[in-house]
Amino acid sequence: MAEDAGWEPVEPEGLALGTYATTVILSVLCTIVVLMRTFVRARNRCLGTDDHLMVAGWACYMVHNVIVIVGCHRGIGTVRRKLTDAQVREGMKYVFLWQIFYAATLVCVKSSICVTVLRIATGKMYVWLLRGLIGLSVLMSSVGFIVIMVQCQPVEAFWDPSKGKCMNKILPTVLTYAASAANVITDFAVATIPMVLVRKLQMRSKLKLYAQLIMGLGVLASIASIIRVPYSNAYLQPANFVYSVANIILWTVVECGVGIIAGSLPSLRAFFKSLAKDKSTQEYSGSHHTDLLTIGRVRDRSGRSHGIELGAAATATVDYGQERDDDSTRHIIKVTREFGMERSGSEEELYQERDTRDPRLQKGMMV
Repeated sequence: MAEDAGWEPVEPEGLALGTYATTVILSVLCTIVVLMRTFVRARNRCLGTDDHLMVAGWACYMVHNVIVIVGCHRGIGTVRRKLTDAQVREGMKYVFLWQIFYAATLVCVKSSICVTVLRIATGKMYVWLLRGLIGLSVLMSSVGFIVIMVQCQPVEAFWDPSKGKCMNKILPTVLTYAASAANVITDFAVATIPMVLVRKLQMRSKLKLYAQLIMGLGVLASIASIIRVPYSNAYLQPANFVYSVANIILWTVVECGVGIIAGSLPSLRAFFKSLAKDKSTQEYSGSHHTDLLTIGRVRDRSGRSHGIELGAAATATVDYGQERDDDSTRHIIKVTREFGMERSGSEEELYQERDTRDPRLQKGMMV
C-alpha cells in the first residue's frame, strides 16, 4: 500500500476532527482499564479465557484506532471537494484496513463478555443463549471479513478503480445493515442477560441494584449501534464516500470502546478495593472486615470450580481510645461497600460470607 505520488496530509476539521478526538480519548481510557484489569487478574493468578479474549480485543482495537487516527489525516471525514484524487485514494486505503480490524475487535470483545457471563449462568437456556451470541458474533465477523477481501479483485481496486473491478455496492450495504441489526441484538442481550442473572442471586437489594447498573453499561454499546444504522447507506454514496463513511467509523469506535470498558469495569472496581484494603491494614483503631460475597459457582470441564464474586466489603471502625458510659460514643461505625467481580477458589456454596470482625465487636453489637 504505497502512498500516491503528490499526496499531502489533510488537516482534520469538522467530522474528521470529532472522529479523531473521540478515538484518542477512548484509546487512552480503554488502555488504562485493560491494564488495570490484567493487573488484578494476574496478581490473583486467575487469568482466564475471557481475559485473554479481552486483551486480544484491546490489541485489535488499538490497531483499529491507529488506522482511524491516521486515516483522518488521509481524508476520512473530509468532504470530497477539499480533497485531491490522491488524497481520496489514501483515505480509501485506510477505510479498507479499518473494516478488517473492526470485525476482529468486535468478535473478541463480545466473546470475552459472553464467556465472563457464562460463569454465573445457571440455567441451560442462558448458557445456550450466550453460546449462540458468541457463535453469531463469530459468524458475522467471518462473513464480513470474507466480503471485505473479495468485494474487489484485486483488493487494490477498492481504492483505485482503475486497477480492477468491484462488486455492486448493494451487497456491502445490505451486509452493513445486517451487521448493524445483529450488533444491536447482541449488544443488548450481552448487557441485559447479566442483569437478569444477578437479579436471581441471593444478594442485598442495594448491592444487587449496584451490580446490575455496572453490568448494564453495555447498553450504551447497543445505543451506539442503533445510532450508526442510518449512516449505513454511505456505501451507496461513492461520490462523497470518504466523508460519509466517517459517521460509521465514529460510532464503531464508540461501540467497541464502550464494550471494552463495560466488560472490564467490574475488575476495575476490584483494583480500587485492593488499594483501599492495603491502606486500611496499615491503621489500627479496631477494625472489622467482611470479605467479598462469593456468588454463583460453576465447574468447567476440567473439574475446576470457578465463581463470580459480586460482593460487599465492609469496614467497621470503633473508637476504643476514649469510651464513655453513654452509648453515643461507645461505638462509632463506618461501613463502606464495594462491588467487585473475581474468580475465586473451590468452595461450592451459592452464597458465602466470611466474617473476621474484631472480637471486641462480637459482644453487644450487631453489624
